[in-house]
Amino acid sequence: MNMKRFLPFKLFILFAVPLFVLTACGGGNEAPAAVIQKFKQAATEIKSGDIAANITVKGIGAGSLEEETAPTHETMDLIGKLAAKFDRRDDEARTADVKIDLAGNMVAADQSFSGSIVLNLISVGEDFYANLSKLETSDESLTSVQPFIQKYMGQWLHVSNDFIPENIRNLQSKDEAAKAMEEQLKKLFLETNLFSVAKEFGVEKISGTSCYHYGVVFNPEGVKEYFRKAAVIDGRELTDAEVEDAAKIASYLTNAELWIGMKDYHLYKGLATLTSGPASGSSEVKFDIVFSGNAYNKDVKVEAPQDAQEFNPLELLMGTTALPTGESFPALTGDEAAALEGLEGMEGLDQATLDALMEAQEGAEE
Repeated sequence: MNMKRFLPFKLFILFAVPLFVLTACGGGNEAPAAVIQKFKQAATEIKSGDIAANITVKGIGAGSLEEETAPTHETMDLIGKLAAKFDRRDDEARTADVKIDLAGNMVAADQSFSGSIVLNLISVGEDFYANLSKLETSDESLTSVQPFIQKYMGQWLHVSNDFIPENIRNLQSKDEAAKAMEEQLKKLFLETNLFSVAKEFGVEKISGTSCYHYGVVFNPEGVKEYFRKAAVIDGRELTDAEVEDAAKIASYLTNAELWIGMKDYHLYKGLATLTSGPASGSSEVKFDIVFSGNAYNKDVKVEAPQDAQEFNPLELLMGTTALPTGESFPALTGDEAAALEGLEGMEGLDQATLDALMEAQEGAEE
């Protein structure tokens, strides 16, 4: 054999085969810190996507987390699923479709409770819709209102904007002030050292996409800085105690792992455990969260339900089929009137609507 011709072949085997193995099995050549920064940048540029999360919650002796309080014998066991599609590429027609499926049981104060709920929420522009397809509970305080809820089960309802919390409405808002605040929060997210890579697992494929797989840890000081500055952007100022409480999530989050796309730096999978309570104490609530995402910045179809009926949440409070106005407004019972007064200060309730309701109630009593 001609050794001169054989030498290049040997060199090819020596270099190409290991290269192929490394490419197939993982071990990307980017520095983890650089990948994390690109991941954060990509996250701020997401305008649409299709995401899902599975959440498992287990609690033992979770009735009180205060050291001076004797632990109770309470337990909690919940399983939740979240599926969401969203498209914010057009400020004039932002859309979202969120489905929540939650079931479980808990024991508190020597009483056992169990139940399940399936709720679908859709927003198209500034219109919000809800469909409650399942609600089962053993809690007597909730079963008493089920007759009023039952007639709406499985129906799409168009919910008045007055009853949508302001922070939810702002997500769909095209208001310039809201967009300016959003940009400030994005900048803060990019500039703050919230977490770092603690372990590299190599490269893995998630639904056909090659991803960097990292174990990450949260930076408590960075989390404190983020909450403090985010509150200022929102027009509030947190006390040191409030900042410390908000930042506790950094110490409670463990086993956090991220699968970040090698080409687009989007998050394709994530998991974490959130544990509340002293590690060696008797009160503990443990959240296991598994996240998956795809279709980033691609067409995501969300449409308004065609058969939605108008709905005012106060119908449930009044126990009526429709909310009367003007002179036909009936005087409420003591409990109902107290409940109406309790709506004062409820986040998302338009003050003009509340004033009109209170005036109608006063007129009915006269």
